[in-house]
Amino acid sequence: MAILSVENYFNEKIAADWMNVLAPYSVHISVLYLVLIYWGKQYMASRKPFNMRRLLFTWSLTLAGFSFIGTIALGSYVLSSWYYHGFTYSVCDRTSWKGSGGLWAFLFGLSKLPELGDTFFIVVRKTPLPFLHYYHHITVFIYCWYSLRDLIAPGRWFAAINFLVHTVMYTYYAIKSTGMYRPPKWINMAITTLQLSQMIVGCIVNTWAYTVLKSGQRCGTTWSNLRWSLIMYSSYFLLFAHFFYQTYFVNANRWKIAQKQKEQKMKAAASSQSETAK
Repeated sequence: MAILSVENYFNEKIAADWMNVLAPYSVHISVLYLVLIYWGKQYMASRKPFNMRRLLFTWSLTLAGFSFIGTIALGSYVLSSWYYHGFTYSVCDRTSWKGSGGLWAFLFGLSKLPELGDTFFIVVRKTPLPFLHYYHHITVFIYCWYSLRDLIAPGRWFAAINFLVHTVMYTYYAIKSTGMYRPPKWINMAITTLQLSQMIVGCIVNTWAYTVLKSGQRCGTTWSNLRWSLIMYSSYFLLFAHFFYQTYFVNANRWKIAQKQKEQKMKAAASSQSETAK
């Protein structure tokens, strides 16, 4: 499904050569990213948080729009490959890096660099910055740039699913940043569940590619990439599952207990005042 006219002229070999030069810089940029996080938190420690609602809204809406277009373009490409040629073809065929599928997978990988900017808003607004956030950003960034260098075929599946998740996620962030609407708890839970589902799909695709290679057939990936990808997706699943449990069960129970204790104290104080009045 061609959305941009340039899609028909995308040259995957030139793109791969370009990423062969750029991929190692993903590690250097990631180190700088961590240093800037540390400096940023130190700088904000003695300062009031910035509001930045308008900028955050624009940022989130832009990424949501980009992700939506990517979902349509790459998602339809992956699903049509599966429908017409089978699941193995959609996972393993490297020749389909040409045209629309190749361009949007390439744009997806490149987008992992500007997405590091998400952390800027967390730091300057002084909201909690969990390990999961920057671990996820760094590992996806490095993995994507090295995968683009090698034109990893299963990467189209990873990109299509991530585009879909990011469409929902950044739309949610955009709405929430306005401060005009407080989303109910079930929406947060649904988004985290969608993220967990993404990790499961990633593990399934990796396992399928591994099975194809193990059987002696061709698959457009490498043993090294499969190992790192499976480790990455498995770690994401565990971290997101832990986040889900802590946020929606443990913390929720703590909040309920704290509310009950607060109510009991208020009742005790009111009772004491009533006795004093008598």
